[in-house]
Amino acid sequence: MTASPDAIVLTDLEGRVLLCNQQTADMHGFERAEEMTGLLSLDLVAQEDRPRAIENLYKTLEVGETRNIEYSLLRKDGSRFPVELSAAVILGRDGQPLGFTGVMQYHNRIFDIFQRLHRPEDYPGTGIGLAIAHKAMQRMGGRVWAESAPGAAGATFYLEIPR
Repeated sequence: MTASPDAIVLTDLEGRVLLCNQQTADMHGFERAEEMTGLLSLDLVAQEDRPRAIENLYKTLEVGETRNIEYSLLRKDGSRFPVELSAAVILGRDGQPLGFTGVMQYHNRIFDIFQRLHRPEDYPGTGIGLAIAHKAMQRMGGRVWAESAPGAAGATFYLEIPR
């Protein structure tokens, strides 16, 4: 889990975090992954996405996995960020479900240099603008993030500069 660039979380059947990697903790604004142990994963999902998350939890139990479902998640400070979540059921030796594993992607890909979420012919640019803004905010001790809702056209970008 530690070598993956993706955020990975393991939960019990009730959705309580059993284990996660540092990438998961970072995206949610926690210093250490251990701080997330015991948290209810649904509490980390934006209120408007919770009914859909519960529905998809049951679907995952039924079919064994779900892929690339977009959610708005919450950081420790209450701010939001978009992810694509893929989840699978963890089965015991007896074939009974024990919990879930989830892999979250895309949450910061737009801030990597030369990374684009769309084809070059769809939007102009080189893919370095957000990477430069992200690096500048890191150096100043601030942060940059984007918020968007599934199915919405566009996103809102924020810069937070420390005093």
